[in-house]
Amino acid sequence: MLRGKARSDDEKWQEVKRQIAVRNIFLLQELREILLACNRAGIKVLVLKGAALTESLYPHLGVRQFADLDLLFQPEDMPGVIEIFRSSGYQPLILEADQVQTWTERFGWLGMIGITYIKRRELTVMLDAHWALGCAGTYLDRLDIKGMWQRARREKVAGVDALILSPEDLLIYLCLHLYKHLPYNSLTSACDIAELLKQSADQIDWEAFISRVLKAKLCLPIRFTLEQVSQNFPCPIPPWVWEKLNNCPTGIMERLALRIGKSPGKSHSSGRYILACFLNVLGTGRKLGYLRRIFLPDRKFIIWRYGRRKSLPLCYIMHILRVLKAAGLAMLPGKRKTEVPDG
Repeated sequence: MLRGKARSDDEKWQEVKRQIAVRNIFLLQELREILLACNRAGIKVLVLKGAALTESLYPHLGVRQFADLDLLFQPEDMPGVIEIFRSSGYQPLILEADQVQTWTERFGWLGMIGITYIKRRELTVMLDAHWALGCAGTYLDRLDIKGMWQRARREKVAGVDALILSPEDLLIYLCLHLYKHLPYNSLTSACDIAELLKQSADQIDWEAFISRVLKAKLCLPIRFTLEQVSQNFPCPIPPWVWEKLNNCPTGIMERLALRIGKSPGKSHSSGRYILACFLNVLGTGRKLGYLRRIFLPDRKFIIWRYGRRKSLPLCYIMHILRVLKAAGLAMLPGKRKTEVPDG
């Protein structure tokens, strides 16, 4: 009986792997077409997350599932990228979000870091075209994107020459991505980190890794996420690296931001998230700019969000009250999620 049950469980697992593999193969084929089109147009693409890791870190295409395609482009290439996506049958999830000359003017000051596209076929494809890795106030915003482009490695992805992050940058990025999604959807990122360390710990330039972490003031979130991963997976990290992470100087604001940010309920709809982002922004001028963007966004956004029928001053008053209400409710026990203050 036990042998029969074990065989049944194994069959179920093989079926799950098969379904994941079929979906992954479909997405990789879509990615291949995009990469080939970008290569023909001379546009650099940096492949992020699942699409870059499924083939390189895992032994079988049915092990690591990914739901969408995440690609990083250089801002000046976005008009050409938009043309490629449109001609390939993709449509922006937000209507007209990618209109040339308006995608930066209309949405750039909202803190948007990319445009989500959708393509409906036998299986729906979601594709995120990023020109930045994180909004203002998030740890991902502190990453040196210019340096990451310069250090990127060229490898085969979906059978096409493409750029992926260097091992040191990949480890930092995966740690911050895991932190961003705590306490939900973090297991996949934890597995990615564990597999990266298992296969590439001896290839990682740990001196460079620590130098980049210190320069960007990322000791707290990196140490926190690596500790979370090490509780469930072996992490072959040199002892001196742990010592550096444990002894790096941190300020009160940084510690408070981490404590608030890692709390359950952290999301874009949470007042706690807004507060954590405010504390994370480096420099008084940038902090004031962050508050201005949240409470007093550009008039184009106000008109887009609240419509043209109401007077502009009334719309601003409504928006400020809406942000205050959302933040206030999110701080109450049992009210961890509220409506997003879109600014």
